[in-house]
Amino acid sequence: MKNIEDQNSNQKIDLSIKPSLERVGKLLKEARQSKNISSKELSEILRMGEEQIIAIENGQEDLLPEKVFIKGMIRRISEKLGVEKKIEKEGVLEDTLLKSPPQHSNDSKKEIQHLLTIPKLLTLSGISLITLLIVVSMPKLITKYRYRIIPYDGSVISPSSKETSKN
Repeated sequence: MKNIEDQNSNQKIDLSIKPSLERVGKLLKEARQSKNISSKELSEILRMGEEQIIAIENGQEDLLPEKVFIKGMIRRISEKLGVEKKIEKEGVLEDTLLKSPPQHSNDSKKEIQHLLTIPKLLTLSGISLITLLIVVSMPKLITKYRYRIIPYDGSVISPSSKETSKN
């Protein structure tokens, strides 16, 4: 069992328990109390919400923001209380088990994949429809204008009659 003795007091802090938010919170609370600083005073000094300091000290993840912000708050509190070296030395902060992103179940992954296939199908349908319209209308356009020759002067020459007529 590892024990760390606070430099300013004879209070021993047990760090042999697996690091967690509760463990870090307990360490910070003990350090704050050993310096006779109230949570309200600490919140005013750090310009943080007192409720956030209390939530960290009590290990209440659900009352705190995302992991990166919690780590930042813990660093600020530990630096102010002079226990940052203890936390860094023991690796408590880096190994702290905090909120992790929610894991998606296979059902939700299938639902997301289903939602992603809809735009693909719509795009494919649109392209297919445009292609079909072009294929169907092209022969009609070709036969309609196949033998029609329009010279620069605006007259039309038809192959059946070699005469020119003005439009």
